[in-house]
Amino acid sequence: DADRITVARQISESVKSVLRSVDLAFDYQTDGEEYSILLPATAQAGASVVRDKIAKDMERALRGKGGVSFNYIVSSLHDAR
Repeated sequence: DADRITVARQISESVKSVLRSVDLAFDYQTDGEEYSILLPATAQAGASVVRDKIAKDMERALRGKGGVSFNYIVSSLHDAR
């Protein structure tokens, strides 16, 4: 479980490094670790930039550590007015 804790810390540090004070990050556990990040007043293109930064950080931090995989999904909600 030490590797799991290390991975969780690396994810946390990566996420914190790209979030603004108005952004929110949550973690929860289902079949694995799940994370959601809410980026208020951010267009999908901006959210994709955040996703790419986190993905790059995680790829670098976890290189050589087997058994760890990530899926990064960006969704947006538009005001229907």
